[in-house]
Amino acid sequence: MSKAIPIWAPVLKNLRSLAPEKGDLVLAFSPFIKSEALEAFLDTFSIDSARIVVRWKIQDLLGGASDLGIFDVLRERDIPLYLHPRIHLKLFEFSSGIAYSGSSNITNMGLSLNEPYNEEMGVLSQLDLSSYANIRRLCDESRRVTKEIVDAYQKAIDESQVDPPIIGKLVLPPEESKEFLVSELPASDKPEAFLEAVSNYVQKQEMCPRMLHDIGTLKLTENDLRSKELRNILMREFRNRAFVELIVEEIRSHPSLNFGAVTSFVHNMSQDVPLPYRSNIKEAIARLYPWLDYCFEDLSWSVPGAQSQVIKSSLFDQGRGGARKHLRRRRRR
Repeated sequence: MSKAIPIWAPVLKNLRSLAPEKGDLVLAFSPFIKSEALEAFLDTFSIDSARIVVRWKIQDLLGGASDLGIFDVLRERDIPLYLHPRIHLKLFEFSSGIAYSGSSNITNMGLSLNEPYNEEMGVLSQLDLSSYANIRRLCDESRRVTKEIVDAYQKAIDESQVDPPIIGKLVLPPEESKEFLVSELPASDKPEAFLEAVSNYVQKQEMCPRMLHDIGTLKLTENDLRSKELRNILMREFRNRAFVELIVEEIRSHPSLNFGAVTSFVHNMSQDVPLPYRSNIKEAIARLYPWLDYCFEDLSWSVPGAQSQVIKSSLFDQGRGGARKHLRRRRRR
């Protein structure tokens, strides 16, 4: 998209007319979300591993600007809901890298579903790397909503009253660690593919979703992408990821590990909520092997005969049992 396209009310209708150009919905930030409007919003677009982020202040819920029912709407569609209490932006991101940003919340009035509707305005534009970095930061800061969190909000609402105003105390369950996430393993099939995608971006401004994911995970800057030392920066940042360090310690603590053993280890250590399907973990590990081989001199993998991949380290004797001490840190299920 060469220039921003203005979107005026009726917002959802005008967004729908441009849907073929935008691709699938992958992310939506909206401080206020109502169940009825959310269903209409989701029915408008094709969905690709989308996530929805809401603000959910007690005052918003008491005033009817948002409702807890959106959790059940999304759960029925297998779409995760996240909570970020400081968001004010309204942004809908699509798989093409185009996003709508404007004044519209996901409510009947905000999306122009009821007449008379709010006068809203926003723009469709191509996201740049700075925007992706900020979106990734907000996603990282957001908390996955669970039934326990919904129950905590309901309890606080039940203890509140409007006149005279009394706000019930919100006590959320402890937040789980996000140090070992399968979702933060590489999305690019191999480092060479990532470096090629970066080259296309630098020369032609072409953006690749997998490249953008890895840029965000590795926290690379625009200066890094244009640096002659990019390969070394990439290797350093990849090696310093906590989950990568843990996996490498486990590999070094065995003479060799087959693909199933690595899959089980990652499955047991993962702190993703909900835990990814085993098939998704296998796909992530298949992408991980070329990265490990590329970034660690002592690691290599092969496919002996018709059997699954086997990975091993030339430093086995030095790392014997290294990762076992971390097993106590695994998330309780």
